[in-house]
Amino acid sequence: MKKSMDVKTMYALLDDAERQLESVGSELRRLLEDVERKVLPEEAAVEALKESLGEVAGTRRALREKSAALDDVSESDTIADWRQRLAAYEERCANAAGREALALLQRLYSEDEECQAAIESFRASVPSWEAAVLDKKKPELLQSIKVLMEAFREEKPMQPLRKTTSYTMKLKGLPEILISAATLDDPPLLLHEQEDAAADQALEAKGKGGSALSPAASADDGAQAREAAPSADAGASMEEEEVALVPAPCFARIREKCMQEHPLLDIEDHCPERKPTAKNIKNYLKQGGGVIGSLRRFSLIVGMRGMFTAPWVQEESGEEAGVVESVLADMVQRGFLRLLHFRDLPPLYGAPGSLYPELCTKDALRILRWEGRPPQPLDESSELLPLHAVQELLSEKARLHAGCAKMPRHGGEVSSHVDPAASFLTVRGIHKEKRYVFAGGSPSVKWMKRLRSECSKASAKELYLLGCDDLHIEEMREFLEAHGVPAARMAGTYVWERDAWTEPSAEEAADRAAGAADAESVAAPEGEPAGEPQETESASNEPKTRAKTAEVEDGRATQEAEAEAANVAEDALDGSSEDAAMVASEEPATEETPSAAAALPAEEAPARASKAAGEAEHGGERNLSRRSGAFSAEGGAMTGALLQEADVKENVHVMLEAGDFASASAYLHAAAYFSPRAWKQMNQELAYALFAPLQKCRYSSNALMDIYFMQSMGEPHEGLAVSAMLWNFYLDHTPYDYGMQSLLDMAKSLELFKEAPGFSDALYTLMQFKKEEQSGADKYADYRLKDKSRMEEKLQRLQAKAREYEDTFIHGHITENGSNRRFIETQKMIFDARGELANVLHFVGEGDRAAFEIVREYVVATFLEGEVGAAGGFEEQNISALKIDRLIDECWHRAGNLVLIRRLTSRLVGAFRSSLQKRLEKIAVLLTQWLKCCDALGVDDADRSLLAYSMMRTRLIEQLERARESVGGTALPAWEQQVLSHTIDEIVRRLRGDYDEKEQRYFYVSFLQTPHVLLDDDFLPRIEQPVGDLESFFPVRRIEQHFAAEKRSFAARLREILDGGDDLGSARLIIDYLKDIKEPLTPELQDMVEHLASDSVAAHAEIVKKDFVESLELAQSYGQIESAAEDRKEKILETVEAWFVRCRESGDYGFFAAIVEAFKKKIEVDAEHRGKALSKELDELQTNLPLALDEEEGERREAKILKIRGMIDSKNYTVAEDMLHRFGEDADDSPLESLQTDELQDFLRFYDIVYKKVYDSSRALPALMHLRGHNKATRGGESLLDAWPKGKTRFDRSGAIRQLLRGLGFSVSSVASRPLIGTTENYEALLEEAAGGRRNYAHPFAAFGSKATEIPFRVICLYGKFDADALIARFKEIGTSRHTLVLLDYALQKNQRNRLARKTKIEIPECCFAVIDRVVIGYLAEHYAETKINRMMLSITMPYTFYQPYIPNAANAMPPEMFMGRKEALDKIVNPLGENIVYGGRQLGKSALLRMAEYMVNRMGDGSFAVMVDIKSCGIEEAALRISREFVDRKILAADCETQDWSQLARAIRLRLDETGKRIPYLLLLIDEADAFIEKCKAIDYRPFEELKNIQTIGQERFKFVIAGLRNVVRFDKEALSKNSVLAHLKSYTVRPFSATEARELLEVPLACLGLRFPEENQALVSMILATTNYFPGLIQLYCYKLLEAMKKDYAGYEEASTPPYAINEKHIKRVLAEADFQQDIYNKFDITLRVDEDCYYHILAILMADLYHEGKKPEGYLPQDLFDHGRVYSIKKIEDLSLENVHALMEELRELNIFRLTAGGRYLFARYNFFQLMGSKEHLEDELLAYMEG
Repeated sequence: MKKSMDVKTMYALLDDAERQLESVGSELRRLLEDVERKVLPEEAAVEALKESLGEVAGTRRALREKSAALDDVSESDTIADWRQRLAAYEERCANAAGREALALLQRLYSEDEECQAAIESFRASVPSWEAAVLDKKKPELLQSIKVLMEAFREEKPMQPLRKTTSYTMKLKGLPEILISAATLDDPPLLLHEQEDAAADQALEAKGKGGSALSPAASADDGAQAREAAPSADAGASMEEEEVALVPAPCFARIREKCMQEHPLLDIEDHCPERKPTAKNIKNYLKQGGGVIGSLRRFSLIVGMRGMFTAPWVQEESGEEAGVVESVLADMVQRGFLRLLHFRDLPPLYGAPGSLYPELCTKDALRILRWEGRPPQPLDESSELLPLHAVQELLSEKARLHAGCAKMPRHGGEVSSHVDPAASFLTVRGIHKEKRYVFAGGSPSVKWMKRLRSECSKASAKELYLLGCDDLHIEEMREFLEAHGVPAARMAGTYVWERDAWTEPSAEEAADRAAGAADAESVAAPEGEPAGEPQETESASNEPKTRAKTAEVEDGRATQEAEAEAANVAEDALDGSSEDAAMVASEEPATEETPSAAAALPAEEAPARASKAAGEAEHGGERNLSRRSGAFSAEGGAMTGALLQEADVKENVHVMLEAGDFASASAYLHAAAYFSPRAWKQMNQELAYALFAPLQKCRYSSNALMDIYFMQSMGEPHEGLAVSAMLWNFYLDHTPYDYGMQSLLDMAKSLELFKEAPGFSDALYTLMQFKKEEQSGADKYADYRLKDKSRMEEKLQRLQAKAREYEDTFIHGHITENGSNRRFIETQKMIFDARGELANVLHFVGEGDRAAFEIVREYVVATFLEGEVGAAGGFEEQNISALKIDRLIDECWHRAGNLVLIRRLTSRLVGAFRSSLQKRLEKIAVLLTQWLKCCDALGVDDADRSLLAYSMMRTRLIEQLERARESVGGTALPAWEQQVLSHTIDEIVRRLRGDYDEKEQRYFYVSFLQTPHVLLDDDFLPRIEQPVGDLESFFPVRRIEQHFAAEKRSFAARLREILDGGDDLGSARLIIDYLKDIKEPLTPELQDMVEHLASDSVAAHAEIVKKDFVESLELAQSYGQIESAAEDRKEKILETVEAWFVRCRESGDYGFFAAIVEAFKKKIEVDAEHRGKALSKELDELQTNLPLALDEEEGERREAKILKIRGMIDSKNYTVAEDMLHRFGEDADDSPLESLQTDELQDFLRFYDIVYKKVYDSSRALPALMHLRGHNKATRGGESLLDAWPKGKTRFDRSGAIRQLLRGLGFSVSSVASRPLIGTTENYEALLEEAAGGRRNYAHPFAAFGSKATEIPFRVICLYGKFDADALIARFKEIGTSRHTLVLLDYALQKNQRNRLARKTKIEIPECCFAVIDRVVIGYLAEHYAETKINRMMLSITMPYTFYQPYIPNAANAMPPEMFMGRKEALDKIVNPLGENIVYGGRQLGKSALLRMAEYMVNRMGDGSFAVMVDIKSCGIEEAALRISREFVDRKILAADCETQDWSQLARAIRLRLDETGKRIPYLLLLIDEADAFIEKCKAIDYRPFEELKNIQTIGQERFKFVIAGLRNVVRFDKEALSKNSVLAHLKSYTVRPFSATEARELLEVPLACLGLRFPEENQALVSMILATTNYFPGLIQLYCYKLLEAMKKDYAGYEEASTPPYAINEKHIKRVLAEADFQQDIYNKFDITLRVDEDCYYHILAILMADLYHEGKKPEGYLPQDLFDHGRVYSIKKIEDLSLENVHALMEELRELNIFRLTAGGRYLFARYNFFQLMGSKEHLEDELLAYMEG
């Protein structure tokens, strides 16, 4: 640094110079006007110009005199250049002052012990001794050190005294004794000698790491450390060089851009709560084997060095995305990594700062194989963090482009040099090197020297620049060229915003290569250290020597080197070869070492290159959703398909040519939202040209220069540029717009100005007015001033709104969730009743115009961009979102100090932040509008600017009209001509007063004329929300539809809505619009509006949504929705629900209905591919069928094939698939024989006839009914009539009741009279046990069957007249806790019986009331049949009540009435000579089968016993004890027989069977849940089984044991059973899913007894339910349970008048499927079936199968070897511990469970595609596999 300089004076001089130049410019322009008009200028004007020029010259001399300390000041420097140089000077001074203060602090000491301790403590708190770094990390600490040293150097005592006070206040955060020492010299402070301090400083530098963001020491870094000078002076010099910065003010823009566009939103850091230790880290890394361990280690190493993304790790590792993301998510959850979220950037991972002390331990560094010293952690509080994030992302792009990993390869292939705001990466190949450079701030001198040195090497032929945007690339290019890096070296660029690499053409490359020699000689600029020649020469010669060496190597050596290099390259991601890694790390770096790409096998290299090329080509679209945050991956793909460049351009042009500016503006805005890289630029250009309100344009010359001339990739759209310039110069957005002249000068080169010179005149006139009056002409335009009364009205409305906001926001109650205390405190600060915001709102609300200046100052400071309020500029476009964010952040930060618990996130995010933003934006808009109105009303006729406007107005209008006339003769495209003409017309209308300012608000109002695009309350189109993956509702498509549609008048559109269109929100906006433009509604329309029932419209929309949800569930059950890749159904539901909420808020229910219809059509279309696949499978089946044995078999086949085709045609793919896979079975799908007779239908057919006979309650039934015949049936009927209760009586009627019940088929044991309930006769009936054991129950109602043998049911007698409501009231009166048979001596009319059916199900479903009235008993008497009377009676009464026979929970006991099917299995279990081992999965009814066997044997009536014991999780001894206790409890064995010894237990059983006293003819021992027991028996050669088998083989068939488990042990453990084990000699039985007949019986028979039928036309529903439940009894029980439960809710949608019977239809099924928990229940039961035990083998194999399905490599099926190998690839230990035979055995068991099916060649697939869908998405499967991988 040459001299010191008064910076403040320099800035004042520059301000003076800027004002003087403005004055000179103004005077010159006036003279120029006179010259152009051939008028001699006035002498005074010439003298004034001379005086002004003299002032400028004087200021210039003063600047030159005072700028001696500035470098490279040029005569041609602009004011901006001077300011940049001053800023750089200030930065250097600040760093110098900081270094000096830090050096003094290092030398500072005190002889006072307490003071010395304070000094040492203070020094320990300094995180870095580099001034530049400390200034970035903790600027307030550096400032305190400077002030401390300044105070220390002051002469003591300080004079005046207030100086001491001032220093004391500034240092109040420091220890008191240190402040006293520095300000009062008490105790005294001293300094060490300079030499000692330098040595200490060198030692300190050696101990400290690099900068906050430097990577771990690479080979280069290690060399630098070793080269550290031994002397103290050299050490200080080196540190000074590292800290000294190269001024780079050109990067201030990009730093600010990163901070504004990519602020840190959130940090997910679980490290503080998890607190991992070094031991945890060591164990975690050691536990992960194979791929997982390598990924963990790799991610932790990279995370210590900086930030990284998941896709980059995926690319480098070659692993699947799901595996990588699962590993990273797990590391975040465990606290080993943290996740940083920046706005519009991909999520970034990094090591938590609090983990670094543990990571830096020797053990952790050793297991990480870390070389060199570890880096410093990231500082998330740094303002530069967003810039660093972009820097890391660009570094990833560079590494991927170069084909190398972020973790440096062994052998020095990659090196990086990182400064806090700059970096370059060097990738060395065999004959060339690539360098990738990023600079976002001032780099250090050392960094700059290193880059120049690297670029001067002969091998350095390729240099790439990495930038945020195109302007950043140019800034870096100019900066590097200015500092000695030749442009000829620059081989290409990468721009983040466009996600695009740009490389020169062959010709450009040749030109650059030709100039390379000249570039080598470019010297470093003055003032910077030059490169070292020796180092450069050595570096450049070394590769040549190595290249020659490589050429003389023989072929074999080269191949060996390549192979070894490939292994070393892979070792960065593979921790399996520790020795190889160590050897590689010890090898010296050689240039012959091939790159990672070269090490690839020849056949893989092209594939890798192709893959990289493909990703580079499609990278923009692939990353779109991640960057924009607007779309899912699926939506991102759709965006690319819908936003084809040619189509979008053509559509925009057509819209503009048609004059539909609203559609064009919205169209481009939507395109830019979803594909910003492609359309953001064009959107900006059109928006500024149209002054479109959607984009909230804020006009300034700098903005337009950037948009139209800097960012534009090709020739500018001249028509748009000139339109925007007209608006810019005319409007009042930026009063002090210093760039207008530069913009106009830039535009003069446009062809348009030559073709239509009138434009330059108009622009010059507008610019002159704005410059001279510091305000745009729009402020004084005629339309603003013609109607001040209207402005007053607007002011009154604004004042009323301000009072409303004051009441709501300032004095209102805080309604947000009180759980976030910090948010509440933030609100209180912002809306404090004593704060500035409250004050200005109050002034506005009171209409206090005297407070205008107070309000203006507050609004400008708090809400507006720059200082636009200095002379107007009160426009909504000037409201700064950044300032609002800063206000929120400031209060959020302050609020954090008031709460005990602070969240990890550094900013308020999410809905809470949005809530505050919206409120503050509303207030800012209101205050800005108030200021604008007051400002306009303050313009009076004497206003100088108004007079200037009046003089200029006529001339300007003439110029604009002349320009307008010349537009048609220009070469502009028609669409640009339209835009330009529109702009001129609107400005002219504003000037003439023909314009209404409401037009801007209603710019998009034409969208209300069609139903395709909705507007919000501000009349802006809502086009930033796609509707799922509906192409027709993608915003650009909706705008296209609107443009093509016929535009109805607003009245006609309103009528359409009110007639049933249901878009009430749009209707409200139309009404408001027509009212605002003073266009009244017709009386008819007014009447329709007044009588609109909005509640009924909303209710209808609810019904539409509900019906769609139900239909969606049914569509999934039919197999019409693909849910394997993702849960598509849930995504559709989520989308529909979100849009329903949006449309409900706005009232646009018609739009919602259209969305629903579109989804229905899309589901139908998308399902067709499934139908085609099934049709193809059916065709193949038909082709490969063998010849039919006979004609009958051929006909059966044809019938089946036709039925399957019918199912495919009707889109019932689930049933079609099920029938396809059961094609070879003999199962008959015809209705069950037991359902051929329909008792309920017969009863209803005779109802009216019987009713007429018995309705007279005054007469006894025998007198009314005359039964014919004298057979048994007639006598039975007469007996019923005789036993019927006849009127009330005081006598006990239990005998007659018993006779009646026996006549009704009940096996009555007893009937007991109970006390009256009110006036109601009350009895209890107990039934007899069924004799003989086995019994076929006639009905499924246990309450009136098996349960009634233990718990009596209630019988009541009712007399007199009753209707349904009276009966329900009486039932509630007597109590609804017991199942009841009601004997009603009254004839119910049919409609009342139907009403009773509905009301019982809805009002009293907790128990059943089976009503037998005169009609029922009369019908039964006439149709009496002793063998079926009981079933007949219940079949015609139970449909009129509610009863739930199904048991959805397998743990609950199954009543024998509901035990259906399994006849063969039951025989095998009960039979003494039957099977001993029963196995099968869950949900198959295995336990129910054992319970039924126990029930049957215990009811044989001959003294036989069956004992069922559950020994789940029991060991050998515990199982014996549990079984012996059960025998003792059942009185089979004596009390002293409890034992843990199996030999003693077997002996006790044998002795008991030998007893003759209480002989047991047959003893059946049923042992359930025995898997763990069997496994433990293996260790003792299955001796317990041997003991039991010995009893069983004694003979006489008197004892048998049956043991039940989940797996076929005999098949699974063949090796263990090969030694003549007892298990190998026991017969086993597999419990499989139901056959079709058994499944239909369980499904249909109980439902039929309750009145529910599957009509012939709906028989496909039966097949669909069975296929959905996989014929599992447990799932069928659940499904039917839900079917009946649906009756309790709105009667399942049935009509009371026509039911029972209930025809089961799709509507009923939809009610069941739409239940929120039903599908989850189905999944849970399916999951339980797979997770049969702790090993979860079934589940693992199912997951592996589903994962292979996703890969889709073998659609024909997978061999056991495939699953075995796939499991080992994932390092699943449970699979690795199995043999291939074990896996095959398990897959066979899954086939028997109907989960897998066998295909040709011994291959397996899922039995149903639905099972694949149930397994979940690819991501879910990878999470599951990761869990199994970790054990």
